Amino acid sequence: MKKITFLLILLVPLFGLSQVNLEDFEGAVSQSTANGLGGFDVVTNPNPSGINTSANVGRIISSSAGDPWQQANLIMQDNLMDLTSDLTVTVDVYSEGNTFNLLARVFDNLIDTAPDATAAATYTDTDPDSWVTLTFTFNEMLDGQATANGEYDQISFFPNWAGSGGNAPNPIWNNGTDFTLYIDNITAVAGQALPLETCNDGILNNGETEVDCGGPNCDACPVPPAAAAPDAPDRNAQDVVSIFSGEYTDVVFSGIQTFGGGALTNITIDEPDDTRRVTADGAGGGIGYEFFGVPGLDLTDYDRLAFDVYIEGSLEPGQFLKLLLINCPNSDCAGIPPIETLATVDAAVGDWLTLDLDISTFTNGTAARDEIRIVQIATAGGTSAFGPIYFDNFYFYSSSVVNATCADAIPLALDGTPVPFGNVGAGNSGISASCDSGTVNDVWYEVVADSNELFIESTAPQVSVFSDCSGTEIACNPGTSAITVMMGSTYYIRLNDDGTTRAPGTGFTVRASGSAFSTNDFNLDSFRVYPNPSNSTWTIEGANTNIDTIEVYDILGKRVQTLSPNSQEVTIDAAGLKTGIYLAKLYSGDAVRTLKLVKN
Repeated sequence: MKKITFLLILLVPLFGLSQVNLEDFEGAVSQSTANGLGGFDVVTNPNPSGINTSANVGRIISSSAGDPWQQANLIMQDNLMDLTSDLTVTVDVYSEGNTFNLLARVFDNLIDTAPDATAAATYTDTDPDSWVTLTFTFNEMLDGQATANGEYDQISFFPNWAGSGGNAPNPIWNNGTDFTLYIDNITAVAGQALPLETCNDGILNNGETEVDCGGPNCDACPVPPAAAAPDAPDRNAQDVVSIFSGEYTDVVFSGIQTFGGGALTNITIDEPDDTRRVTADGAGGGIGYEFFGVPGLDLTDYDRLAFDVYIEGSLEPGQFLKLLLINCPNSDCAGIPPIETLATVDAAVGDWLTLDLDISTFTNGTAARDEIRIVQIATAGGTSAFGPIYFDNFYFYSSSVVNATCADAIPLALDGTPVPFGNVGAGNSGISASCDSGTVNDVWYEVVADSNELFIESTAPQVSVFSDCSGTEIACNPGTSAITVMMGSTYYIRLNDDGTTRAPGTGFTVRASGSAFSTNDFNLDSFRVYPNPSNSTWTIEGANTNIDTIEVYDILGKRVQTLSPNSQEVTIDAAGLKTGIYLAKLYSGDAVRTLKLVKN
């Protein structure tokens, strides 16, 4: 009797570690591609014979146009892969006429405690009509990864792995090659059933008091500032390159990088989507804005960095906020030392702090910054991360106003479109007007008349028009009246604040036309878009402007949505769109305007 009992005790753990088929491609599948893979989809089994006669399989298309490390990503649907004790995963593979090394890498995105791990196996075309079962043992620590130890929700396959002697610049890879392979029957020890109740699944569960936070199992929920950051100064738009600010037009970026457990979240405090929150798991963690595939930032003429920051919690002695820029000539960042600073932010704990930093004082602050491709925000110092960090009004600016004199006047289109501007940092250009009063701090624009009449409309207190930069005045505060001009001649518009105290963020606009303004002009100032960037939806509101039709285009010019709201407010569903930049064309009667939309 004792022998039988002992035998049963031995059998229980053995049966508990038996492998099961975790993905056979016969039901719903969650897959994606990265780094230029030609494709990853579910197709009919091209060779239902031998060890694999199933109906459907996964097809991976390697591409010579992709990176050497192009990859196919597969997400587990029913159970995690448990690679705690048994480190093997088997995969049925078929490819006609090809021999190749296949690298597999597992990821723990849900529980977030297991290390990434890699393993490789070779498919040899000894019999082109046969499926072959490849075994991947995740203790090989290839490509700098660790030995598997935990439960994993994702496995990725890299068809151009070499291991050594490859023909790519890094010889552990081969350059991308055009060929197709098929996979099926992903088999391993089954882990926990899916979906898990975790602190990062976007669902209110797991005893949480708010989504993914609070309660006995998750971190305490963040407590955002009670009020949004102060409004930014009214700088001239030409003097600013804005990363994120409600006061200026933000530049287009290609993506958000995260490191050290960093994450970026859109936050609403006073207005929709008016603040950003950065969290990090460890010291040195943070986020970065990337500019690849879009124009880099030319900050040559912008000598200062502005940043409004609020820190929740406390700081350890010696902790700082790191702000970092990387200039990448021809998009190549290799070996380029960063332009960076460690900002003292003790005063930002529990209160908004406005940083106004001279870039020349940064480490490498005098280096070229004509092609900035990475802009990072990170925690620095101490033994752990601090925060969350909230920020707004993150921009670069020139301390010298671009159009502070008549000789530096900026061209203004005669299309009636309002142009926002400010005159912070401007002084007296030395040219006076008959309607001047109060303090003089003027900025200048120029137009080339396209008729014998000129109409100028501005919210600035004082508007004067000159026929040259010697001070020959032809109009002062003309209001809605026509200014007589000579078609084809250049005229200079001087815009001046009268020194009246104004609330921060109260900027001005100016517009010009060769004909009288309509009271129903259809312009971008008529619209508000929020949240933008967005993960799910954009809402566009028109101020007294009816939107007949909206067409949404991706960055390649492909139309992806058409809506006919016939309303002053419309919601655009972004859930089915890929991350990136989109353009929304708004039609109202015969008028058309375009807005930029960003999908996170």
